[in-house]
Amino acid sequence: MPFDSGIVFFDELSMNNKDSFKCINAYVDLLETKIKPYGFELFRNITVINDDSGYKFNDKIMCAEAVCYIKLVTGVYCYLLQSGIGIILCADFDSSKFDPALVSKISKFSQCLQLGYRKVYGQKVLLGQIDDKNTFKEEKVLIKLLLDAVWETTSEISKLYPKKYIRKKTSNKLYKHYGLSYILSIYLIDRETISDDELHNLMYSSTWNQVLKEENWSSIDENVKKQIIKETNELNTGNYQIHFSWTGLAIVSDNSYTCFRDVLEDGIVSNVVKAENYVQSRWFLGDGCLDNFKLENKTTLENVVVIQNELEFIQAELENKTSANMTTFYKEVTSRIIETSEIKSLYSSVIRQIKVQANLTKAKIEDSKRRSLFISSILVAIFTAFSMYKAINEFINGKFDVRNIVLFVSVCVLAFGLVVFEYFNNKRG
Repeated sequence: MPFDSGIVFFDELSMNNKDSFKCINAYVDLLETKIKPYGFELFRNITVINDDSGYKFNDKIMCAEAVCYIKLVTGVYCYLLQSGIGIILCADFDSSKFDPALVSKISKFSQCLQLGYRKVYGQKVLLGQIDDKNTFKEEKVLIKLLLDAVWETTSEISKLYPKKYIRKKTSNKLYKHYGLSYILSIYLIDRETISDDELHNLMYSSTWNQVLKEENWSSIDENVKKQIIKETNELNTGNYQIHFSWTGLAIVSDNSYTCFRDVLEDGIVSNVVKAENYVQSRWFLGDGCLDNFKLENKTTLENVVVIQNELEFIQAELENKTSANMTTFYKEVTSRIIETSEIKSLYSSVIRQIKVQANLTKAKIEDSKRRSLFISSILVAIFTAFSMYKAINEFINGKFDVRNIVLFVSVCVLAFGLVVFEYFNNKRG
């Protein structure tokens, strides 16, 4: 579940981020104070390594570029990234987050149907689209407490670092579903519990939009056992089978996972989760930047340019797909997630629209300058007319002394200078 803190901790295009380190330290200190009463644990994840703004991320965790991460409760973590985007991981390893009566009822059907239902229903409950007081009961409360603490921290720190607070419209509870836009699911599946046809239906079928209606369960359960004729995207490595689709990921293996520690200690699974988190953070950032421009009535050209540069930097990063620091497996996984998520199309569209916004903002600024210059020209013209009238009148009446001569010459020079300025200014335009 990605969300937006609104703060840009690091400008990746800047050669000097000393100010950023001060912002991060102040932010993390304040956030830690705010969440401590809730029993959350905060872990710092960045270290300054030299005086030239060099830094490194410390832990091998499931989210790259996190300045800190927070454990809300067993099974729920939040990673706050250098871009200001937060990623919340919420685990459901054994259906314990769901109503026992519901679990008992749906357990009569295939594992495929159970997984599809848990995904669709769980996502809607966490986003607040279904009012269910029992499913993910504790997690929903804790996530909202954390989000409120993050946004309160942003509000206070932004007073010290106003230029870093550039996504105001997407970093509050009024944005979409209490600051959340969507949830992406990752399935960890025991190979013995699902057939290939069921797996393909789980990942690539469109039937899951009907799964919330109990009367559809029997027909869906029959259909998911049939062969699906659709292009699939899968990667086989060792005893792992990884499926990639626009709606999620599935990792099939002989292993069982009961907690985050099991995932973190499995190099294959942790790298898949890390790659997915990376792409989803980029997706939310691009989508959020566009929403900010749509919802913001006023914005500065500086903000537009900063966001445009950041998005173009990420677009180039996504086009290259990989870096020298990535392992071969991580490169392959990242490449496939980028492909199936269609994130490159998103960035192309967002950047085009933001460039339009930049041009409109520039036009407004130029128009404002022209109006200001026009008004000042009128005022100078009025002043010139009165001054020259007085001087000429006194000249006619024989009262043209040295003071009036100086005033007359000054006004003429001013008027001439204004005409020259207008000429060259219009020539540049």
